[in-house]
Amino acid sequence: MKGTTLNFTRWVLLAVIALSGWFHYRGMLSSVVAHIQAPDEEMTHALVAPLISLSAIMLRCRKFRKEAGLPSWRGFGWVVFFLVVAWVGAGGGYGRVSQVSMIGLIWSIPYAFWGRGVGRLMLFPVWFLLFTVPVSLDGLIVHLRIIAAVGAVGILNGFGMEIVREGTLIFSQVEGAEFYLDVADPCSGIRSLSMMMLLVGAYTQFILKSRFQRWVVFACSIPVAVLGNVFRVSLVCLVAYHLGQEAAEGVYHDSVGYAVFYAAVLTVTFSVEKTAERIDSWLQKKRLLPQYPSAQDTAADASPKHPLAVVALATALAVLTFSALCLFYP
Repeated sequence: MKGTTLNFTRWVLLAVIALSGWFHYRGMLSSVVAHIQAPDEEMTHALVAPLISLSAIMLRCRKFRKEAGLPSWRGFGWVVFFLVVAWVGAGGGYGRVSQVSMIGLIWSIPYAFWGRGVGRLMLFPVWFLLFTVPVSLDGLIVHLRIIAAVGAVGILNGFGMEIVREGTLIFSQVEGAEFYLDVADPCSGIRSLSMMMLLVGAYTQFILKSRFQRWVVFACSIPVAVLGNVFRVSLVCLVAYHLGQEAAEGVYHDSVGYAVFYAAVLTVTFSVEKTAERIDSWLQKKRLLPQYPSAQDTAADASPKHPLAVVALATALAVLTFSALCLFYP
């Protein structure tokens, strides 16, 4: 009876804290949503992150019930820390700091109420919400634009095409094959890079069985996304060179972007995963890495009988959502 009372009390306190947190953070949340939906921002992927976080919690409901224990003083220490962060963000008018404090409290309060096991399980779904924090990427976008332009010109020149680059402007003055294309901010690949990291991060957490494989596959998503954008720009320039600039713009420009993005996701999730799995197995045999449970045991931790099907469906929905958002925010 005492344990039941304690559990009921914790749920009541959690509900009260959530209600008070809503009143405290509602202004900041409205600002974040407006920032994400702005046409000139590259944060449309952030609309998918909360859905993936919620799916991660729902898939591990049984695990949460098993790990729930007594309150943790260390968790309460983290609560105090993020309350201080919230005070700094509110006092200085720093919206991003306030958002980080909210994410930290979403993790630390269940940790404090139900113990270390719940806090450990909450790590991925909560900190995955950091994808929703708007950040200034102007410097990175400029570098990505230059990389795409340099890479595309290098590839096309290697095939004997006389194409010139000035900054991020790619053009050809060959008679009958003239075109002028600028690798602008939307063509920098930052949106594909962000979405690639988000989807691959979710995939590695739900499917892969070891930390080594997760980090290797996640890290490889970055260069694959960048190289994929170089390949996309090369294809657009190739069509402009042979069929004219008008043929390379519009529907073809967008469709090539989606096709390259899907191909890059498949490359990371299958090719890189298999390579990482082999390296991980070799390192475990050499006793350089700890032994991990089998894939069957890892899958058993997830509540549904067919976790692969659930994750595949969630990933497909996320990709379709991203594609739809790209149409509304070109």
